[in-house]
Amino acid sequence: MLPSALTLPNTTYFILPGDVRFAAGVQSRRAQRLPSPDSVEILQLTQALLSVKKMPQDISKLCQGDIMKGKWKLDFSTEERYKFLPPTSDVYNYIYDGAGGGRLDNVLRFYKSWAVKSVRAVTNYNMDDRGKISFEFDRIEADLFGFKVPLPNFNADAGFVEVQYFDGDLWIEAFEADTTMTESGKTTVVNIYRRIGDATEEDKVRVPERTGEQRQPRR
Repeated sequence: MLPSALTLPNTTYFILPGDVRFAAGVQSRRAQRLPSPDSVEILQLTQALLSVKKMPQDISKLCQGDIMKGKWKLDFSTEERYKFLPPTSDVYNYIYDGAGGGRLDNVLRFYKSWAVKSVRAVTNYNMDDRGKISFEFDRIEADLFGFKVPLPNFNADAGFVEVQYFDGDLWIEAFEADTTMTESGKTTVVNIYRRIGDATEEDKVRVPERTGEQRQPRR
């Protein structure tokens, strides 16, 4: 049973089914940097959300409208690759087009770097009725001293993300990955994205800023 309220450091609250308040957004902290109790509690609450019988949004219909459009910030992750990022970095997905396809930018922002401010992968995406967002890379570019510098894609021509839970403000991805840390050789990876605003034409060229990103839950 979900608690009526939970207080975690730097927490954003979201309105969930049954008017339950759930603490999920943890301000871009990777699980590896969180104190163990925080990580465990967030994962337990995430599992409770994923087990809800009736989702706030029908995953099969997300590809039919514009509800996925917007700027999505990665607030919590247990994915291995993210633990190598510096604590002064953030990850974003900018979805500019709806109806299950169009432009999606994956943006990595470095706030304390004096040289590389951001790295942006510009992609073309398609979303199916199972919640899988497949994308193909168009180009990768870095903001280096204020100039756009093209980068090689290192043979990474395509990729995908998934949606297992979605309520308009919160997007949860959960999938099984290989690991050497368990007897089964498998682990469940969780990524939690928070909607921070609309994706505009300016965002296609503008470097993300931390100010003004706090978003109140939709009521």
